[in-house]
Amino acid sequence: MNTIKLSKLVSYILRHKPEDYGITLDGEGWVDISVLIKQITEQHKEYAGINKDSFEQITKQSRKQRFEIKDNRIRAFYGHSIEAKIVRDKSCPPDVLYHGTPTDVAELILKDGLKPMNRQNVHMSSDEKTAEIVAKRWHSDYFVLKVDAKRAFDGGINFYKGNENIWLADFIPHQYIKR
Repeated sequence: MNTIKLSKLVSYILRHKPEDYGITLDGEGWVDISVLIKQITEQHKEYAGINKDSFEQITKQSRKQRFEIKDNRIRAFYGHSIEAKIVRDKSCPPDVLYHGTPTDVAELILKDGLKPMNRQNVHMSSDEKTAEIVAKRWHSDYFVLKVDAKRAFDGGINFYKGNENIWLADFIPHQYIKR
């Protein structure tokens, strides 16, 4: 079994198109692992042998920590583009977070703020290196912006922990963003 392909498929299902697999996520983005296994194996015969251990393996192997397993359920931590808003508990962020973006978009963000665009949330990282890696995936000419996260939180902006390194917010107004 190709764990990278399985991880990408699970990401696609849990983050973007659960309905393509007849799956309904609960309000927090969870689905029973047995339901996910059934739906995947019905459409992809090459995954006939997958089980809960397969999902635990992709969860542990992923350096990006995209999934969480709890009580025989699984969910994606972040990156959702589905219509139903995922309910999250707000959390106090570190003082500073980082957001990597193409250079030509940085000025617009500094003027209008960080918007989630086609995702449910704005994604930021707790370290500059991760923001740089993310930006490089999309553009060779990039800029890493600093978000005054603690001040934004104190100003009423809700933050949500995505995983160990990724933080989410609904929107970050321009006054909390700097070069």
